[in-house]
Amino acid sequence: MESHVLLPLKLSAKSGNFIEFYARQNHENYITIKEELCSETTYCQFCGSTETKNLHIVNKDLDYNVNTLKNLALACHLCAHIQMLDDPAWSFDEQGIIYLPSISQVTLNGLYQGWANELKQKKNVFEITEAISELMSFTQQIKEVLNIEPKFSDLLGLFAVSYNDGEFVDSLRWVPSIQLLKCLA
Repeated sequence: MESHVLLPLKLSAKSGNFIEFYARQNHENYITIKEELCSETTYCQFCGSTETKNLHIVNKDLDYNVNTLKNLALACHLCAHIQMLDDPAWSFDEQGIIYLPSISQVTLNGLYQGWANELKQKKNVFEITEAISELMSFTQQIKEVLNIEPKFSDLLGLFAVSYNDGEFVDSLRWVPSIQLLKCLA
C-alpha cells in the first residue's frame, strides 16, 4: 500500500451523525461532491485503503452540521462506520469494544478488510474466526475496569463527545463479529 497522509481515526457515536450521513447520500449534490473529492484522492483518508468502490463522504471534525468542502473526507466502509458507532443498521450484538493501546484502530481495520476478503474467498476461515474470538475476549477487560457488565450499546456514551486527554478512551478499539465480517466481504 502506498504511503498516504492520513487523518486521525477516532471512535465516535455522536448523536444524529448517522442520520445526517445517510440523508446526505440522497442529496442532489452528493455525487458531484464525491467526484470532486475523488479527483483529489482515491483512498480512504483515515486508513489508506485503496478499495474505492465503497468510499463514503464523512466529516473530518465529526460535526455533520459543518459541511464545508474542507471539512469533508473520503472514508472506507469500516472507517465511516467507526465514526458512527450508534448506527442501528449494524447489529449491536455483532460488535465489541476492547482496550488495546498497542494496536491502532487503523491497523485493525486493515486486518478486518483483509480478513473480509479472505472470508469471501473461503480462505483461512478457522484462523480468522480464532483471531476475532481472541480480540472479542478482550471485552472482558472493559467489564473489569468499569466493574459492570455493559452491552455494546451501553459503551456508546464513551464516544458521544470528543475527549481532549482521554488516554483510556483513545485506547479503545472496535471489533466486529465474524458474522459481521462475512457481511462486509
